[in-house]
Amino acid sequence: MLHIIDLDLERSKKECPPQNPPGGKHLKRIRSRRDLTTWPEAQPYRVLVNNQPHVRDLTNSYSINHMIYTEPPQVVVVDPDNPKRFIGIIGYQRNKAQENLGWDMAIYDVVEYDTPLDQLEHGFTSNTVQNPRAGSTIEDLAKGACLAIERKLIPNTDKAIKAHINRIAADKTDPQKRNIFKKVRNKKSAHDSMRPLDGKSANELAAEHEIPYGGDVEESYEVTGQYGFIKEPGGFKTVMHDGLRLWLEYDEPIYVTGYITHPNPATIKSRRNTWEKEIVRLNEMIYKISAKVTGMDLDSVRELGNSPFISHGFLPQIISPDVTKGGKEQETSRVDKDGNSLDNS
Repeated sequence: MLHIIDLDLERSKKECPPQNPPGGKHLKRIRSRRDLTTWPEAQPYRVLVNNQPHVRDLTNSYSINHMIYTEPPQVVVVDPDNPKRFIGIIGYQRNKAQENLGWDMAIYDVVEYDTPLDQLEHGFTSNTVQNPRAGSTIEDLAKGACLAIERKLIPNTDKAIKAHINRIAADKTDPQKRNIFKKVRNKKSAHDSMRPLDGKSANELAAEHEIPYGGDVEESYEVTGQYGFIKEPGGFKTVMHDGLRLWLEYDEPIYVTGYITHPNPATIKSRRNTWEKEIVRLNEMIYKISAKVTGMDLDSVRELGNSPFISHGFLPQIISPDVTKGGKEQETSRVDKDGNSLDNS
């Protein structure tokens, strides 16, 4: 049900004078029917998980404060297919809150941008923490940088990505910006021949290839009949603790499959080799503990070979075309440290 809303356009202009957006031009401020503006189905400037609480907070703010005229209004551009309509650029969640409250009208700044990159970056720089807006999260900003790369608005180079992050995350600290960059590189490799992975995407790839992951995750065990973990380079404390717990409970081997963070074609094989040595060290630690607890000779314990942890190779990450496979990706299944397939898939 629509509610006729009394919005004071002149007050908005007076208390928050219109300004040109970065990389663009302000055309006019209007009081317009909301149904004349089309908003994207998916919010381009937020990770979806952040939308619902923000919309709820904005709905409450409108209910209590009405329109806050000291704050910039939503931003739209003229619809290129229909000059009588607009496309929403900034204010997606405010539009959802207005919809919740049944508002029939809204105040908009109509702008035009010099480039698509200017439009994308303005969507993020507008989300600094000011009432009634909600600030961009680290995940939101990482998503923005990935979008800029995917749309070929910026080069896929460290220098260009960091410069872009400096622009869209101007209100973040240097450590936060470094975290954003790390998250971007976990999704977008600097090398076209490499598949970047993080914890979530690595588990998803393992599930796709029916490789055990997540310890005793039910979905994984039902498919593989094995217990296992997907592990990036680094400490094995969690794998050791959770793996030993599973081994004691089920008396089954624990398969550990590796992947390389920020893979580089020049170093991926040496890093895989280093990762595999960590499994050897992990098992050696188990043998030493067992020898100390039982009083057995260490060599005798090693000979028994009863450590539960089994090196299970690596997730496929070299995706450059292979002429011997008709142009298919070089690694299409679980591989050993040298990139040789360990599966039939």
